[in-house]
Amino acid sequence: MQKLTIDTLEALKTNNGFWYLATPYTKYHAGIYTAYKMACVASAQLIHNGLVIFSPIVHSHPISKYGGIDPLDGKFWMSLDNKFLAITNGVIALEAPGWDTSIGVQEELKIVEGYKKPIYLLGWDDINFLININ
Repeated sequence: MQKLTIDTLEALKTNNGFWYLATPYTKYHAGIYTAYKMACVASAQLIHNGLVIFSPIVHSHPISKYGGIDPLDGKFWMSLDNKFLAITNGVIALEAPGWDTSIGVQEELKIVEGYKKPIYLLGWDDINFLININ
């Protein structure tokens, strides 16, 4: 794992495909709706910075809400996420509160390590809802 910096961000822009954004959700200290909003904001900021991002939370939260699927069914969602992890360029893990103890984020990192794909850590300002790329 390495920190996502301006230099590495520039290198990631040149890759085809997409980057998987791992963020805490189920036990995020401010609740799952705020975790969803956080994932949307971080995804948008990364996209604005030139990356192609897939966020399982941005994708799945509204599907669970409007499709009647339990948003907390980790086994169900991880079976889908694993398919995206198999074809992603790598993972960007948002260092939001609880990221390092999140069962989902840790499982995502373990899976992508098995695929021998890169993992980047992205700083997060939880007060201002902003990514922090040094």
